[in-house]
Amino acid sequence: MSTPGNVPSGAEPDSGGVVPAVGALQNAAMRGTWWTAVQGAVVLPLSFIVNILVARTLGPHGYGTLATYMAAYGLMVTVLNAGISDATIQWGASAFARGDRALLVSLARRCAGFHILVEAPLAALAALILLHGQSASTQAVGAAAVGLTMVAGTTLVVLTAVSQTAPLAKLNLVVGIATQLAVVTAAVRSHSAGPTWVARLAVAAAIPLAAWALAPKDIRIATLKPLMPWHWPTGFVRFSSQTLVAGLAGSLVFSRCEIFILDAYGMAAGAGLYALAAGLAVQITSPVDAMLGPLTPAAASLVAANRDRVPGAILRGIRLSGLATAPIVTLALPTIAILSPIIYGHKFEKTGDLFVSLGVISCLQSVLHPMTAFLTAWRRPLLLLAVSGAALGVDLGLTVALVPSWGPTAAVVGNTAGQIISLAVSVTLLRRFVNLSAHAVWQALRPFCWSAVAGAAVTVGGLVAYRAGLNAWLSASTALVAGTLTAAGLIHWSGGAVNDEDLGAVRASFPRMSGPLIGCIRRLGLIARSTAVA
Repeated sequence: MSTPGNVPSGAEPDSGGVVPAVGALQNAAMRGTWWTAVQGAVVLPLSFIVNILVARTLGPHGYGTLATYMAAYGLMVTVLNAGISDATIQWGASAFARGDRALLVSLARRCAGFHILVEAPLAALAALILLHGQSASTQAVGAAAVGLTMVAGTTLVVLTAVSQTAPLAKLNLVVGIATQLAVVTAAVRSHSAGPTWVARLAVAAAIPLAAWALAPKDIRIATLKPLMPWHWPTGFVRFSSQTLVAGLAGSLVFSRCEIFILDAYGMAAGAGLYALAAGLAVQITSPVDAMLGPLTPAAASLVAANRDRVPGAILRGIRLSGLATAPIVTLALPTIAILSPIIYGHKFEKTGDLFVSLGVISCLQSVLHPMTAFLTAWRRPLLLLAVSGAALGVDLGLTVALVPSWGPTAAVVGNTAGQIISLAVSVTLLRRFVNLSAHAVWQALRPFCWSAVAGAAVTVGGLVAYRAGLNAWLSASTALVAGTLTAAGLIHWSGGAVNDEDLGAVRASFPRMSGPLIGCIRRLGLIARSTAVA
């Protein structure tokens, strides 16, 4: 029986596979990160424009209803999946790292059986319930799209487990563009949240279907020959069930669950304001979050193959994600907060105030994603449950208590407090597991912290200037420039954001594409002085 943190039992490591080198695992993760960055660079501007059109078309009330659909669907998928996909990724990544192809294929067949026989029909039924007030055609399309996504979803899980995230990112790039166009078309034509949400579901269903064609032959065959979802490896079911509860609590903390409380108090418009602010906070960090997505299977593989390299990988991940997030907190934060009434309409004027805190905490969550990915790889779901449960209790307690008097601001307070507790405790736990000093983590995190302080300060200053009568565009541009210069100066003064070893890892994975980026980092003086190489 496997114990938490150990390689799961199953077929022996000599089951016909080739053990990938640790460097190959890192390069696969880095390639996935690169293509995901390309996807974000293309899709993010389009999704931002689509979000503006949808918000203006539906208004605060309709936008709140759309957010409720999306939040409820996210929780529904978490519950119905029962942690099986997460466990398959963890066990599959370990099997792949050990070259145990037989166990990987066996996991894929059982995962396919669960998706087809259990998750798909229940998810389709749940979609019909969510859409009970919509037309019969909207209900039918929504249920079919959800069911099809679940039936074909095993391929996505297995490709993630074997660190094939680069082809998935290319696929998401194409489908993401089509999805955004479908969403805005549905919103403009229907002026209703239901058809808009169903349009998103219908086009997104193409992702797992196309992913099947990209999968290796043995994985394609495995998904077509599903097994009954039992006889899992030792420890698998316990991990998945514990992950389900922990994941559900975590989803409630990091999603927009506060929308349900605002709806319960009859504050539909307030729910729309909060939903837009929370959605924007997620949207501005989505390129970094997507880039860090390959870390989850890579972390599981590294823990299984070479634990001695885990501390260095964590710190490198924090430094690189902090470098990627710093421009967001200094550029996007003041721009969106100050210009939200102009961009989204004056009905959403309060969204800018709500967005400041949510934007900063979303950036912090992205920077610390390497730590949460490795904490998951350590397979201590009960600890994750305790962390998420405590954070959720604080979140919901504050929100319920403050909503009657503070409205959507209470949702921001509760969400921010819950996320801070979750992130702080997670970092503390992982430090103990891998013997990382608090000083080392602070050194890696410090550049982002300076950027966040600069970005938040100039954003608040810009909002005050705008409310005092200064032109919105002038307030935003002044805050943007001031925040960028201040953050760059503070990072340089504090010793730089990354070192030559970090850039060496980037250069090794992308020898031809990384030159301009590394040159820019050097010219800005963002390399740690103690390790910079001329």
